[in-house]
Amino acid sequence: MKTALNCVVILLATGVAAAAAAAEGLTIAWTNNLLSISGPNMPGGKVDIWYLEAFCRSGAHNRDWRQTTIPHKTEMIAADPAGRRVRLRTIVQPKVEVWHDIRARKDEVDFRLTLRNGGDQFLDAQWFQPCMRVDRFTGATQSNYINKCFIFTEHGLTTLDQTRRTEDALYRGGQVYVPKGINRDDVNPRPISPDQPVKRGKVYFLKNDRDLLLKRYRRDFGK
Repeated sequence: MKTALNCVVILLATGVAAAAAAAEGLTIAWTNNLLSISGPNMPGGKVDIWYLEAFCRSGAHNRDWRQTTIPHKTEMIAADPAGRRVRLRTIVQPKVEVWHDIRARKDEVDFRLTLRNGGDQFLDAQWFQPCMRVDRFTGATQSNYINKCFIFTEHGLTTLDQTRRTEDALYRGGQVYVPKGINRDDVNPRPISPDQPVKRGKVYFLKNDRDLLLKRYRRDFGK
């Protein structure tokens, strides 16, 4: 019996760019479920990502987090000694395999993931998430970093402190930004903002230059 996750290939065009990246470029390392990205003159020295935090079932928004997450375990398959490439394998119970090919380049880190269900049972896995730690990079804390982060809404580039925020949710704190076409019953059980992202997902670390960011984004994704 084939399932919804059988032989699905996902290409995540997620990039991480350092403003002052020198010719040698960025490097990556993974250990104990933590992916670290380092680069010349990067604020805070490096950025750590909890990779991966959770795989989640449908109906996540109104349910206890422990009943939403699916047990998983990630292991290292190979790593480039120069810090340019890491290959990982995640087993999501019971038999879904996620293969990660992560490559560091001069000014970006590219993630390519392949998912395959090797069993004969349907797995209700709607989404999964990493968790990026931005405290050292922004020089801020959870209480004041949002004015340095943004999404693209119908009004253009919008810093998070300028988005509309709500508080009513199973778990308080934080904010979830849900694009059109996504079932809100399935998303993270944090408060949902009325503002919706309108651009595709990609993460950059660039100098504080909005025009430069937009130019890079259009190069990668078009208008």
